[in-house]
Amino acid sequence: NVFNVTVAYFPITFRPPPNDPFGITTESLVSGLNGVFNATPMMAEHVIPMLLDKLRLTASEVSLVKIDSLKTLASCIPHYGVFPMMPYLDALRQAIFQHIVSPEEQAIADESLAVVQIMSKELARSSSSADQIKSGPWNTFVERLLELCSHEVRKS
Repeated sequence: NVFNVTVAYFPITFRPPPNDPFGITTESLVSGLNGVFNATPMMAEHVIPMLLDKLRLTASEVSLVKIDSLKTLASCIPHYGVFPMMPYLDALRQAIFQHIVSPEEQAIADESLAVVQIMSKELARSSSSADQIKSGPWNTFVERLLELCSHEVRKS
């Protein structure tokens, strides 16, 4: 499938040589790969678990991988919508929470907060009533993330 062919290129590590005559940039490759990853909501079942695996890496040299994973996630959320994301909301919340309260770098925390903002907007759009907000994906992700963060603040 398309995912298996393209995932080998994530994260993009290409850096153009000086005086590159072809004009290929890292940004254009990242944009192209993200275009494949967010081409259809059906990619969510492949892309989200891969990104979660990258976010769980523990070696210190993977900071850029985590940042790229968070940026990719941020670009995919609006294209996927809520329904394909629902099976991963708990795992995403846990991973993002860890990167907000215990970031290896400030850039990881910043990208995690950007994902929270994009995810919150998408979840708010999908929750049309108060009942859906209380029991649905909004509660699973946003409310529980806020509870965890509040608890963390009270501890410190």
